[in-house]
Amino acid sequence: MVDQAPAPSPLNVLFITQDDPFYVPQFFREFVAICQGDAARNVRIKGVVIQAPLGKKSLRALVSQMLGFYGWFDFLRMGIRFAFSKVMNKIAVKLFHGRFPGAFSVEHVLLKAGWPILHTRSVNTPEFREQIAPLQLDLIQSVAASQKFGADLLKAPRYGCINIHNAKLPLNRGMLPNFWSLYNTDREPVSGMTIHLMNEKLDESRQFAARVQESTYSLSVKTSGKARNRGIKKAPFVVLIGARMPSVLVEIGFLTNSNEETQMKKAEYRDKIAEALFKGVSGYADTLSHFNVASVAGVSALSEGN
Repeated sequence: MVDQAPAPSPLNVLFITQDDPFYVPQFFREFVAICQGDAARNVRIKGVVIQAPLGKKSLRALVSQMLGFYGWFDFLRMGIRFAFSKVMNKIAVKLFHGRFPGAFSVEHVLLKAGWPILHTRSVNTPEFREQIAPLQLDLIQSVAASQKFGADLLKAPRYGCINIHNAKLPLNRGMLPNFWSLYNTDREPVSGMTIHLMNEKLDESRQFAARVQESTYSLSVKTSGKARNRGIKKAPFVVLIGARMPSVLVEIGFLTNSNEETQMKKAEYRDKIAEALFKGVSGYADTLSHFNVASVAGVSALSEGN
């Protein structure tokens, strides 16, 4: 008689998402249906964190960002849908405690399924990590989470944190991936989905690049009012491959441009570039808990704290 191997323990999974009334509730409605079947033996949902939509903390900021996305006409159309969803959600959640037809919010779907809901203002605080420690998490799943995950959170679950992006990367990166997938259909006619392990270095390099870009572009504007912000590009640059720390490649000018070539020949301008680079580096260092910027006898330097 051959002994059967014991069944694997189900994965303890925590979801982190945002309070979106349009798309995210449909995802969870489908996922809940899947988990009612055989998948329930392999996954144990320990909770769902619902964050503020689009990472915004005020209604005014949210309206401003949505207006930028949709324009006035579609903003008004989506606004009517949003108001209707909010009213129906109040009925579904407050009066019926989730036992109401439809899927008017993530909370509505979760209450109907009986899944635990966790509340926190930030997923990167020590208090939140203490809150989830007893859950013995194997995996944290980001579903349109509106907040970047810090290093400590990324290391909290046994197998790390993964993200589902509803389009192919890197072409359709950023927010509203379904829109960009349709917009870029001439360049990539086949849509898809990207699932990737979230990486501290990737997120930190992006933040690092944003700080440096901000400081160097500010210098360019002061030097030439015609300067154009070329943004941040992500690619497997050969000189950065293998780096074990946040790393960026900075393009500070074009020698083929006569005006920029003239500026680059001036020692004063090169000093300003160096100062702008330092401001970007020190600005990024200020966001880290284990680094501080020191200045001794007019010489600034980065030092690692305890």
